[in-house]
Amino acid sequence: MLEMLITQNLVELGSKKYHITASSQEINNALQNFEEQNGITTSSELQQALSENGMTLSELQNNLRIKVLEGKLAERNVSVTSAEIQTYYNQNKSKFESIIREIDSTQRSTIGDC
Repeated sequence: MLEMLITQNLVELGSKKYHITASSQEINNALQNFEEQNGITTSSELQQALSENGMTLSELQNNLRIKVLEGKLAERNVSVTSAEIQTYYNQNKSKFESIIREIDSTQRSTIGDC
């Protein structure tokens, strides 16, 4: 709980420092994503889920606002060049090849089951 409060405060401070905001639309989109991820299709299901977790809609919206701000702060200074992507790929080529082999093997198994 303490860690969450500290994180929220840091996100709030960072967003103020860099003039980053979360619009109502962004919070509503985050709420829709939350509902989809949790299989919530009605407002009564949402209220039940909130009640089961001892939370109000306002608290959930504030948590989602913090998540939106956190994402924007994280993206703020992210810039990746093609050269950096290529270097990362080259350094991790064996991992990617392993994943591709696994996907190929899974696809062959699935096709064979048909």
